[in-house]
Amino acid sequence: MRKSSPILNIPDEPVNYIDGTPLAITIANIRHIQPHIHSKATEFVFCLKGRVSLVCNHENITLQEGEMFTIYLDDLHCIFSNEDNVTLLVQLDLTKVNMPFDFLSQAYIACEDLSCKDFQRKDLEQMKYYLLSVAFAYVKKGGFDSDYATTASNTIANHMCEYFDWLSLISKYPPHDNKNLVERFRSIYEYCYNHYSEKLSISMLAEKVHINENYFSQFVKKSPYGNCSMMVGYMRCYNAQTLLLTTDKSIIEISGACGFSDDKYFYKHFKYWWRITPTSFREWFADYIKKPENIHCFSGEESVSLLASYISEFMASHIFI
Repeated sequence: MRKSSPILNIPDEPVNYIDGTPLAITIANIRHIQPHIHSKATEFVFCLKGRVSLVCNHENITLQEGEMFTIYLDDLHCIFSNEDNVTLLVQLDLTKVNMPFDFLSQAYIACEDLSCKDFQRKDLEQMKYYLLSVAFAYVKKGGFDSDYATTASNTIANHMCEYFDWLSLISKYPPHDNKNLVERFRSIYEYCYNHYSEKLSISMLAEKVHINENYFSQFVKKSPYGNCSMMVGYMRCYNAQTLLLTTDKSIIEISGACGFSDDKYFYKHFKYWWRITPTSFREWFADYIKKPENIHCFSGEESVSLLASYISEFMASHIFI
């Protein structure tokens, strides 16, 4: 069983929130940010100029000018670019908004251009408007008053969960008013996430929440996972990525620890979701971390000028949408 030296510690990167508010705002030229997570914050990455790339869990994305991506709780990610860019980063402390953190920790947020559906487009543009407004208010005044920060934070969090939690989308589009089923599915997802290393089957999971197996199976098919097996496989791979990077365990050992009955199923699911093999995943990060952190944060005056220019163009292009 071939082992590999641990590649990195995955830090829970501290966030420099503004004056005790739930918000952190950075306007920067990003070249290389090392891998990390945020256990209590969601992070919006909004490319205002140039291009910037991200690796976030299984996704490898390049944002073009005007595009946005959302990094959610505990998502392993790094951000990089080989060209000049202006990137807005807005981080939101989800322990300080008007929704229970337990609820938020089980949300399935996809607030991004990459997966935005036609009926979400106006809602995504509205989110971009909120982020630009908050960023401009901060850089223009050099700070926030507490009432503004609280209102802005809650507005952003509520909009995110209302329009970009994919379980809500399943409930609303196409019309489907069975909120009970959605809540049951949340329970199932939470159970799978907490018991991913155990043997799980759709019949057992359906029985747990007293749902007909076929009905439950059809509901899961509407999710991004496609079926229950792929959902459980993703959760196992999600946890396996941490072991791949932070331990010297072999692929076979990690496969077993994450609940796969055979390492060939681990390879199958990991290759499907991450689009590379577990070994290549280790090798990519081992190479990536050789480069030093490289991020240039713009000054307040520079940020005001950059945001004012972008916002004027943004408003002009969206005023009649």
